[in-house]
Amino acid sequence: MAAERSWASRWCRAGSEPLDEVLVRDVEETQRPPIARYFAEEGNASPASPRLQRATQLELLRLCSKAPHSATREANLAALAASRQRLLQADGEDLGQEDELADELRAFCARHALWPHGTETLVLRHFRVGGRGLAAAADLSAGDTVLAVPESLLLSSERLSSYDGLAAALSAAAGDSLHDDVRLSLALLLEIARDQAGAWAEYCRFLPERPPSALHWASRQLQRLAHTPLVGRVTAAREALREAHAALFPALSLALPQLFPPASFSWRRFLWAYTVVQTRGLVVGGGAEPRARRTVLAPVADLLNYSPTSPLAWPSLEAAGAARPTGPVAEGPPSATLALTFRLLSAVPAGRQLCLYYGRLSS
Repeated sequence: MAAERSWASRWCRAGSEPLDEVLVRDVEETQRPPIARYFAEEGNASPASPRLQRATQLELLRLCSKAPHSATREANLAALAASRQRLLQADGEDLGQEDELADELRAFCARHALWPHGTETLVLRHFRVGGRGLAAAADLSAGDTVLAVPESLLLSSERLSSYDGLAAALSAAAGDSLHDDVRLSLALLLEIARDQAGAWAEYCRFLPERPPSALHWASRQLQRLAHTPLVGRVTAAREALREAHAALFPALSLALPQLFPPASFSWRRFLWAYTVVQTRGLVVGGGAEPRARRTVLAPVADLLNYSPTSPLAWPSLEAAGAARPTGPVAEGPPSATLALTFRLLSAVPAGRQLCLYYGRLSS
């Protein structure tokens, strides 16, 4: 409140000058989340993100509207309103550019039958906000299926049960203490290592080399957050993951050397797989056991960026090629071919980015 009063006095004094850079930076700093304050580049006076830019503009508009009527106030309001309109228009017109891997993803989807009815519905593009993502390849209508990932391509921790002798080796190495996300991380590395020509080895081309997780931060980055709870959480999570890796390796490589070549299951690879699961996993249900929930990795679906106003319904396992379900979950017989199905709740024009709402974020 004290800071707001100081700004108000600057707006209200007689003959106040137009907006200056100092005031803009003061307001911007109040809108910047704590982590962004630590990681902002030194000497960079521009907002750190479009979200911050929008928040700064709104706060400046609010403060400006409190100032007494004057030519300066009206000029500032007009300038701020015009700036905000330009930003909103830029957001709405961000159709991105075709990504350099667009043709490869198109071929991957065709090869593994991810397009509903064989018709291309999505294209890989690179957007100014959010980076790589998926856009509508054509005008799409409410109720349309835009993606159907065959269950055979979905990767979950259950895949570990398909390897002979692995259950006993896991129990001997780590007991029953492994978290499901760690088991899924192990399944991902196994799937890549066992079949270099398989779908998941191929799809690695589209996975980030360094997923956006604090577990990858360097010590100097964590030191800049020394007075926040995040340091303790990241350190504890990393230590727990190291303990899990130490319990599994080299024990699994010694017990099942053909399944676990040491080079494919190093700490670096293990950390990479775990952060892929943490940043790209989907919790889904449906199929033969509609009440069951499990975390899966779904190729192509993990390229959908986040938006709280997503036109996509949350996906569920349904009989492949099934009509739109009338209930919350489509139940198919165990013998049916299932696919993780993504349907539109509203129409989307060609070129518009398609996102998925992952639910409320939690700490």
